[in-house]
Amino acid sequence: MPMGKSMMAIDGMDLSHLMAGLEGIHELRVELTVSVAMPAGNGALDITVSAWKPTVAAHQTEEVAKVAGTWPDQEGRTLTAYAFALCYELDRAIGKAYAQQELSK
Repeated sequence: MPMGKSMMAIDGMDLSHLMAGLEGIHELRVELTVSVAMPAGNGALDITVSAWKPTVAAHQTEEVAKVAGTWPDQEGRTLTAYAFALCYELDRAIGKAYAQQELSK
């Protein structure tokens, strides 16, 4: 199956489709945050992908899972490909969170 518009590498379209798919499958909100890694100035970025669900109380959320890393990585992936890989890690983390939730019942 071809990837995004480029058909050669993971692009923003692939990333947004994966995030939307995770939201639909798990009935959660998925959020991607990019920030300057500290100490600033070395060009690194902190990437966080989290899944959360709204609660009954207004403007509150319940975090289900979160994964994070720093880019560039040792594998030399593009920023988009790195975020894409983190989304797959998030999917596994959501599954583990739900499994633990079931065990605690």
